[in-house]
Amino acid sequence: MNIIEDRKYFDYELAYDMYKQVKDLFKNGGLKAVGKYFIVDEDCKDNGYIMIKDEMNSFNAVVYLSNKNFDTTKQEEFYVSGEVDIYSYGYSDDNLYINDIKGIENRIDGLLDYAKENDYTIKDYEMELKSLERTLERIGEE
Repeated sequence: MNIIEDRKYFDYELAYDMYKQVKDLFKNGGLKAVGKYFIVDEDCKDNGYIMIKDEMNSFNAVVYLSNKNFDTTKQEEFYVSGEVDIYSYGYSDDNLYINDIKGIENRIDGLLDYAKENDYTIKDYEMELKSLERTLERIGEE
């Protein structure tokens, strides 16, 4: 039994770290700066978003750049919206806005039921709860 393969929780704080890095890089140097540290996947650019991936998968997340002017006649204008796709250690995924206080609070409120439905161990539950709480604190500090 390998502990790495058996844990199921989502590491929201790790995804938040990636979001912050991508946001800072994009703000200070655009897509070119982001591309120095992450994989920039523009395959869905025509659908209004660009995926930013971590080559080493050390963040277990994908951060999205969204086009403010998607589906309009205005010029494309991408920004870091806070939307992320987080991968659990059990290989399921979760899509949310990592910078949304209310969304994180809702995750905390629903975590116990989610953990029961998905056969979390007590340790998985505690780790995910701690990660959500730390992420919430960091959002509140901004």
